[in-house]
Amino acid sequence: MQHVWSMLCRNFIVEEHTRNISLIDIPNRLSFQGDLPERRPFEFPLPSEFYFLSRWISEEEDCEETYSAKVSIIDPTGSEIGSFVFDFSLEPPMGHVSTGRMSTLLYTVNGVYFFEVSLQANDSWKHIASIPLEIVHEQPESEQNDSEPTT
Repeated sequence: MQHVWSMLCRNFIVEEHTRNISLIDIPNRLSFQGDLPERRPFEFPLPSEFYFLSRWISEEEDCEETYSAKVSIIDPTGSEIGSFVFDFSLEPPMGHVSTGRMSTLLYTVNGVYFFEVSLQANDSWKHIASIPLEIVHEQPESEQNDSEPTT
């Protein structure tokens, strides 16, 4: 069994006849403004809809095994702030595309967050891929900075 690719996107389309997948709006950076809690540390839920897609194939023609994969969300401090597990089986010869929908991401600090893909191997998880996403809280410019100075 082989991991082909994993991606985050805002939307995707599966063509009915060929089963080709078009990924729409693949994010590199997510920025937002607004008030954050003053106490630290915190986990601030960001409403943002993303899809996670992962493609897997098998070299074996008669692969009837079920696999478990996990996506762990790691913040810039190295802390795991969320995860989800999904099971799948492969359909030779093209394999399988797993899809998952996320409606909220947790924000802790500015920086690059990683979506770590792992495959269950016996009693442990084997790291397969990392998908980076920069998340930045931007301070709104005050109206005083926008006005012309008076003399």
